[in-house]
Amino acid sequence: WLGSIILELITFDGFKQCLARPSGTTGKRADMVVSVHPLCQDVPLKCLADLDTQGATRDVSARKTPFATVVTDLGGAHPTWFNPGV
Repeated sequence: WLGSIILELITFDGFKQCLARPSGTTGKRADMVVSVHPLCQDVPLKCLADLDTQGATRDVSARKTPFATVVTDLGGAHPTWFNPGV
């Protein structure tokens, strides 16, 4: 649990800045976020919750922006690939 806290402290602002920036020529942020790495789920989900609620909460259940994880391990997948909040 300590690792999760440290990871969030170090990466949250960077992820939030990336997820908040306008996408393409629309002037709006992305309609959906796709994760392709098993360790890139928790912090982006919290960032999306923070963005979707204008900073009111980091609770992933408050997230409105769709988030998907692409599993590329066809033979089997490590349990860290799966997050019930996705």
